[in-house]
Amino acid sequence: MSRHVLISAVSSCALLGLFLGYPLLWILGAPSLEAGHLDLNFLVEVFSQRRNLRALENSLYGSFGAMLLSVVIGVPIAVLVARTDMPYRNVIRGLAAASFITPSFLLGFAYIMLLGPNNGLINQVLQFAFDFQTGPLDIYTLEGFVFLAALECVPLVVITVAAALQSMDGNLENAARMIGAGPLTVLVRITLPLVFPAIAAGALLAFISTISLYGAPAILGVRVVPTEIRAAIGDSNQQAMLAGLSLWLMLISLFAFYIYQRLLGRQARFVTVTGKWAPAETIRLGRWRYAAFACCVTYIMIALVLPYGVLTYASLSHAFGGKPGFQNVTLEHYAFIVSDALSLRAIVNSLVLAASAAVLATLFGLCISVLEITSPQRSTVKLLQYAAMLPFGLPSIVLGAGLVLAFTRPPLVLYGTLWILLVAYVVKFLPLAVRACGVGLRQMDPALAEAARITGASQYQTATRITAPLLRGSLMASAFLVFVPSFRELGASILLAGPGTETIAVAMIQSWGSVSFEKVCAIGVLALAVSWLASRVLGHAKLSTLTSAT
Repeated sequence: MSRHVLISAVSSCALLGLFLGYPLLWILGAPSLEAGHLDLNFLVEVFSQRRNLRALENSLYGSFGAMLLSVVIGVPIAVLVARTDMPYRNVIRGLAAASFITPSFLLGFAYIMLLGPNNGLINQVLQFAFDFQTGPLDIYTLEGFVFLAALECVPLVVITVAAALQSMDGNLENAARMIGAGPLTVLVRITLPLVFPAIAAGALLAFISTISLYGAPAILGVRVVPTEIRAAIGDSNQQAMLAGLSLWLMLISLFAFYIYQRLLGRQARFVTVTGKWAPAETIRLGRWRYAAFACCVTYIMIALVLPYGVLTYASLSHAFGGKPGFQNVTLEHYAFIVSDALSLRAIVNSLVLAASAAVLATLFGLCISVLEITSPQRSTVKLLQYAAMLPFGLPSIVLGAGLVLAFTRPPLVLYGTLWILLVAYVVKFLPLAVRACGVGLRQMDPALAEAARITGASQYQTATRITAPLLRGSLMASAFLVFVPSFRELGASILLAGPGTETIAVAMIQSWGSVSFEKVCAIGVLALAVSWLASRVLGHAKLSTLTSAT
């Protein structure tokens, strides 16, 4: 058994070394190979251009802004759904978590139609109501980028903080109430300090997610580091610039990921001085119950109802902005998807790649999780564990840049094929699969498998009849967590997809401006429908598993 563990660990390390370590080495070494000698000046020279400095400033401003806005919105929602008697709190929690599947570039498409300075529907309403000469709101700004990024990141904060609140021992809070402390005092002085690691972890997830975004800033015309990487990838004379931008973005993201990992260790258990766990007393909101519910509904309207509604409306309209009525309703834009070679090919490619990535990442993640539990002290297993979690903090566009540099030349040429996209998806979302599978394995009592073996069952019988059925929920959670982001992935795909290998996200970005945006909205609605269907088919896993994985 020990030999099998060693072989599995070494093989897994070799695969990660080839498809993760090798591309990252190319990012660091490409300028030196281009110069013919060791050259690290590109790390400084990359900022000799004012546009690169501006891009970095915008990336940091956008990431910190989205992080703060996500906390300001997400923490109150998490408290309301986890600790109060607010009506329909489970519905609000589910809808807040459901917005996890909406990518920022689709939100960008929707809010261009809502907050465009000239023809945005909300701006038109405000002009009519208040007699403004021009639309008062403009989505084509850095602040607009922060707004869209925050809408995508709020679910991460809600899920993380709500799970921490529900698992926290409530004895201290109950004791404070018994000696006369009010609900607000208990919340501010006891509850929030105890869950601060979870709040900070959710904030860092928002930061890491935002700093690697490509779609929303590209649509809005905001120059950030990922858009500059995309611009440099097409110029063979810009390898040093590409490597420098990628490396700086990677270092910033991995630093945030390091802090996040440290915080996870602190939030693993919320220990108090008491010895027996007890749930916290529910906060009674009284007359504020429906005011709190209205605030949560306002967020749901902004994050889900308005963007989904305008995308659907545009996709069913002959001309967006035309006179409402049955004469303006049409299905021709959905018929276009079936007849358009690019759209149809992109949908098929995305489905095949996302499904394949979900299966492969889940199998690979299960293998790594088994090794972590059965042989945690082996040096090869520890190395594998660190390597498997590294892509969590690695921006997708940086991984894509490394894969381009590494696999456009012998001995292994993958660029221009679906294989390189599959590699990118499996590597990028492997940490989610490892976490989801690890949660299921740690919750399973080893005595069950031991009892099966004692009664004469083989390892195969034990695995198929005992272990696999018990892990079904975790495996489904892993598949869901990999499928959804793979299906909508854009950062790496925009660099790796070529003619014939376009994905649905790439097709929408390429089609925006070249075909009517009503047709692009139809593709977006179809993409959302597929993601929602996947959440229904694969999303039987508990929210706690999703929280542990993210």
